[in-house]
Amino acid sequence: MSTSEGRRLFAVDCDGTLFDGDGYPSQRTCKVVQRLVDAGHSIVAVTGRSRLTASDRLASVRGINHVVCSNGAYAWDIHNDRLVWETGIPQAVVADIVLRLRRAAADVSFGWETRGGIGFDDAFIKLDDGSGELESGGQSGDPWSQDLYKLKVRRPDVVRLQLQEEITDLLGSDLCEITTSGAPFVEITAPGSHKGSGLEKTAAAFGFEMKETIAFGDNHNDLPMFSRAGHAVAMGNAIDVVKAKADAVTLPNTEHGVANYIEMLLDSGTL
Repeated sequence: MSTSEGRRLFAVDCDGTLFDGDGYPSQRTCKVVQRLVDAGHSIVAVTGRSRLTASDRLASVRGINHVVCSNGAYAWDIHNDRLVWETGIPQAVVADIVLRLRRAAADVSFGWETRGGIGFDDAFIKLDDGSGELESGGQSGDPWSQDLYKLKVRRPDVVRLQLQEEITDLLGSDLCEITTSGAPFVEITAPGSHKGSGLEKTAAAFGFEMKETIAFGDNHNDLPMFSRAGHAVAMGNAIDVVKAKADAVTLPNTEHGVANYIEMLLDSGTL
């Protein structure tokens, strides 16, 4: 049951959406988000990032106090620095996935996130091209020795969409969720754990019905959120399949697309 009384819940992806070309929210975006919150609405970030880098990059945005991380694997309360909820991949399932992928391709490499932090194997680190996927705080170790929030999979000279198709053919769709974002690897989470389920949990916790949510995104991992939100807005820089699933398209992230669309809603009296 909704307790929103006319308010809306905004759910915004980070990279390529809320963040500008420098990888941080612009001053204009921060001001518009504050205006939105002052008007009585709520806003959360929904990202493929871990809390370790998402929280720092969101620190300048007053009004965003919660972030759904790792494609819906868990939610983090930024203000109180605490875990809200989590859905991990059980250790036995992780071990099965890693074993099957290594049997299929000897050159496969892994990165991963747990409650305790982020890790990478040596081969994954060697493939780093400076694009930022090696987030701070990385630890060495084995991905199959513990429950994971997210498993990152990469192969040299295999583009992520091709790799996603190969992994899906190998593992099927019941064992885990398999997706991609703008990063050069495939991202695996627990079954039913994606941005759409993360938005559903957050909406319920905040007292919103899904029809009262407005989602912004730009890439494949935003599609589950688009299919569940009451209104979906693609960025001008979004890939074609995301634009095709959107109810509206705003300006690119480098032109303050999120801020522009929210201002339009506020100024027109739509909200």
